[in-house]
Amino acid sequence: MEKVMRHARTISPWDTTWRQRRPHSPWRDFRFALNQVTRSIEPALSLEQMIEEWNEISQSLAEIPRTRSNQVDARFCAMRSSQLS
Repeated sequence: MEKVMRHARTISPWDTTWRQRRPHSPWRDFRFALNQVTRSIEPALSLEQMIEEWNEISQSLAEIPRTRSNQVDARFCAMRSSQLS
């Protein structure tokens, strides 16, 4: 078992030392930031596609209508029916 563990340390990515091969580039950071900003601004759908599919989009984003009864009315009706009997 110890032999296997020693061998695993030689191939483990956590046992390797990583050195930066090229100097830090501010352009690479700028390109990454620009890509993130562009992706957040540009819509995934074109305007034409959004207009064509607006009914489906609005239905999928709409909340489900609630079917919850009013608790005050239910409590009042229960109290009233107990008073009548």
